[in-house]
Amino acid sequence: PERAVRYSNKGIALGLRVSIPMTIAQTTGMYGILTLTQRKCAVAEKYWNWTIGYAAEHGFPYWQTLGKLLKGRLIAARDPDSTGIAQFDGYLGIYLASGARIGVPWFYSMRAEMFLTRGDPEEGLRSIDDGFGTIRQTNECSHEAELHRLHGELLLLRDGGNGADAARDCFR
Repeated sequence: PERAVRYSNKGIALGLRVSIPMTIAQTTGMYGILTLTQRKCAVAEKYWNWTIGYAAEHGFPYWQTLGKLLKGRLIAARDPDSTGIAQFDGYLGIYLASGARIGVPWFYSMRAEMFLTRGDPEEGLRSIDDGFGTIRQTNECSHEAELHRLHGELLLLRDGGNGADAARDCFR
């Protein structure tokens, strides 16, 4: 993780030095993704707030949409009963309507985790189905293991001990 942070910081510095707006938006956005995956939510939120504003100022709707989607995730992490999931869902819809498909299985795994935290296994399981459906369509399987893990967690939440065998299969 430390090496990833070091390289990301070098990327941001290089982006600022060459002063290409798209490069700056991309390097800061990717740093926001890195810190989100490290669960450093306060740092991620700082970078996403900056990236959202910068993307809006320079006309980069992809980074603005992605930033607002992930900001919804950060809001939901702070308070599972907040408007974070609604914001996430709204921007996920915009993201999908744009035709973008990069990262969509990850987004569905985040959505499933938000509903797991909220205690809503049915909605979480719908997100799992959507994530696996996207993997079948795109072959992007970088978050397939996480979808399986969350599937098992959601089955345990929904079915308690009665779902242990099905959940165990998800964890293999």
